[in-house]
Amino acid sequence: MLIFSQKRVSDEKEDAMADSREPQDFDEWRLLASRDPEGFELARRRVLDVVIAQASEKSRQRLMALQWRIDRLRERSATPLAACILLSDLMWDSLTGDNGLLEAIRGDHGPSRHEPACHRSSVIPFHKVRPRQG
Repeated sequence: MLIFSQKRVSDEKEDAMADSREPQDFDEWRLLASRDPEGFELARRRVLDVVIAQASEKSRQRLMALQWRIDRLRERSATPLAACILLSDLMWDSLTGDNGLLEAIRGDHGPSRHEPACHRSSVIPFHKVRPRQG
């Protein structure tokens, strides 16, 4: 009986996908990806294009550049897991790296790794040593 219930839920999700243009939740996206990888990519691209188009002009340019970078990472990855790891690294770097979100929140705009840090040091005077007579 439990198996029948799970099957029925799955069938309902399939029907919902057929009625709507884009998947509405993770399970529908997963089902589309497993059954129709090309359809999944087309739907993914459409959703991304809509979100980017709705952004302000300034944000739109940045989002387009970011999406281009994500697409290139995915293309050059040998496996989906490798792509996931690279994307995770990219997200962590944007959070904790130089000029990342944490720096912006804290207002901590210290020198980046590209700018040499300025250090102040005490200067120790050296006195001229006179040769000994003798």
